[in-house]
Amino acid sequence: MNGQTKKQMLEKLDALRKYIKFLESYKTYSPEEIEDNYTVQSAVERNMHLALECVIDIGEMLISLEKLEKPASNREIILLLGKNKILPPDFARKFAPAMGLRNILVHQYDKIDHERLQRHMKDEIEDFDIFARHIIKYLKKSK
Repeated sequence: MNGQTKKQMLEKLDALRKYIKFLESYKTYSPEEIEDNYTVQSAVERNMHLALECVIDIGEMLISLEKLEKPASNREIILLLGKNKILPPDFARKFAPAMGLRNILVHQYDKIDHERLQRHMKDEIEDFDIFARHIIKYLKKSK
């Protein structure tokens, strides 16, 4: 594995941890508390967006390194990692739908469903940690 690419992935994983740690500190906020406080709303939306971007970037780097087929969507990036055993397939199927939130945060930013955003933070935030652990395990195997 290319040392520079591995370094970039580890940097993305460090950034991902930072964004997730921030989001975890707000996971007890209700959708109304997020929506009613513009500072909190902006920070939560931005950190979720950045966390999702890290996952997508890492996935794209792995797909390129492994010379896998080109995915048609961000959701497919995760599914492709599962199909190729970089992620456990069951986990990939569970985690892939979260990638749709990225498009909402980027393209439909004026119509964000804060209930859905809060649900991701409260119920699914650990999926980002699980993703990171699987990637680290894969990188260790691919020396």
